[in-house]
Amino acid sequence: MSQHILVCEPQCSGFEHAPVNAALLEAVALAFPEARITFRAEEEHSRWVREALPQGAAALGARVHWHPMAIPPRSIEGWPRVRHEFPWVRSLLAECRSEGYDACILGSIASTGLHLASPGVCPFGWQPPS
Repeated sequence: MSQHILVCEPQCSGFEHAPVNAALLEAVALAFPEARITFRAEEEHSRWVREALPQGAAALGARVHWHPMAIPPRSIEGWPRVRHEFPWVRSLLAECRSEGYDACILGSIASTGLHLASPGVCPFGWQPPS
């Protein structure tokens, strides 16, 4: 049975961080050659990541399931940001449970998102598989 890996970029938009996420996807694909890979990111960011994939990695772009997601505005900070982080964290964790991902890799994360996703912090936080 092949593995299913989720790579998620919950805070970058457009060109920002695209070469890094392209390299991250390539590294995951090389480390897990049989794995199915899902990439969740802001839609325009996903386009930039596809464009940044190295030459010869066109097959990787076809292998990745590109899943758009809404990301919180960068201008909001501190506790007000929590209400904007809550929906993507909740959606990500629900997807991880329902899809049975073997791994979830975050390309980056704001401190509020990390806090919400931490075990024991929120009732829907990450839980190890039983």
